Amino acid sequence: MQWASRLTVASAIVIAGACGGSTSSSNNNGQTSGDGGPTDASLGSPDAMGDDDGGSDGAEPPDNGPWPAAHFPMPQFIDLGGNVLASPKVITVTFVGNTNRDALRAFDDQMLQDPWWGQVTQGYGIGAATGGVYVELPDTVSNTTLDDTQDIQPMIAKWVASEALPPPDSNTLYMIYFPSTTTITLQGTTSCQYFGAYHNSGPVPLEAGTVDTAYAIMPDCGDGLPEIQLSASHELVEASTDPHPETSTAWYGYNDAWFATLGQTGGQGEVADVCQSSRYVTDTAGNYLSRSWSNSAAMASQDPCQPETTGEIFFALAVPTQNAASKTVSGMTSGGYLPMKQGQTQTLDSVIFSDAQLPSDVQLTVGTKGHGALGPLGGGIIATLTPTAGHNGMHVALTIQVPMSTPSTDYPGLVRATLATAATSVDAAPTSTHHDWPFIIRVHEATD
Repeated sequence: MQWASRLTVASAIVIAGACGGSTSSSNNNGQTSGDGGPTDASLGSPDAMGDDDGGSDGAEPPDNGPWPAAHFPMPQFIDLGGNVLASPKVITVTFVGNTNRDALRAFDDQMLQDPWWGQVTQGYGIGAATGGVYVELPDTVSNTTLDDTQDIQPMIAKWVASEALPPPDSNTLYMIYFPSTTTITLQGTTSCQYFGAYHNSGPVPLEAGTVDTAYAIMPDCGDGLPEIQLSASHELVEASTDPHPETSTAWYGYNDAWFATLGQTGGQGEVADVCQSSRYVTDTAGNYLSRSWSNSAAMASQDPCQPETTGEIFFALAVPTQNAASKTVSGMTSGGYLPMKQGQTQTLDSVIFSDAQLPSDVQLTVGTKGHGALGPLGGGIIATLTPTAGHNGMHVALTIQVPMSTPSTDYPGLVRATLATAATSVDAAPTSTHHDWPFIIRVHEATD
């Protein structure tokens, strides 16, 4: 089950997963090799795709393209086989007394017609969505506490049975906006404390049979209409790409290094969860919309969290990593791993890339994610970068040293590329823009 956390907009819990290990060594192009994953050109190593800096004499190439330089690829969301809402039918549900009723109805309809909808659903088997169906229910939910499984799912079935709600089909999505005095509990957590919104599905009995019906729940946490819009847009795209998270998972991010860093819950997440730290966008009506992961954008070396704002340049330092078999889900693999042994040092040939010419070189740092500057890697692991600045096409040596005393477990890390930018149309003052390339150092016993 997925839900959006208050203010940051997203968090996700579906399947707790960790990944299996492998022994490793370094090969000539800086990739690791071993039983954790392939190391050939299919992984897209910089050397496999050509030498972008014009040779190995250490000369710095000019930033004159082609953009982007060849590099190790970003990960892809995978289809786990569940159904999507191929043609979503959105029904906007509010309760008597909601002063935002008309604004919420307009918002649901507008975001379905905005180009945003095509951008966040491209490649996931989802077509045009329809809205324009509104239901206002009597306010029997104010000053109450409702649990998702025990209360909300039976209420939806009751509303359908009484014809208060239109009967669902396999493409129906009820977007339900609750009053500010309603408290909702979900898997032992409380609305507006742990989560800001979520989506799920539940059984709705009909004459023709029971329909597992998708719904999104938006509490009013008192943060204003923009925050409700962000939560609703987040849940709309996730409920469409993964409408039945507890029974039949569809599109899902199962790359532990990337999605553990971008999301919040152990390396997994849905399409909007992993873009929760990306800046919101607005549509032509001024509505606030969340971004979502795009496989096609990732393949094109653009910002995988779409849509981008006008003038954005995406850049990063691509680090070659491996896949590893999941320890908990049979047949599943996750990516972003650097398998190493205690006492081992290895150097990885990494490449800076950007999807357009940069106004200046990016600055590079390596460490673990924190609230501000990167922190040191765990277990006494030391990582260095040479050089520590550059632009599209430059090769960078990432050297990692694992002491003999480092315990054998997983250590998350990332390389951050930072660019000081001038003022934008959104921010009145110069800002510091950065993009991260995550990895997980999997340390094995020296005797393995």
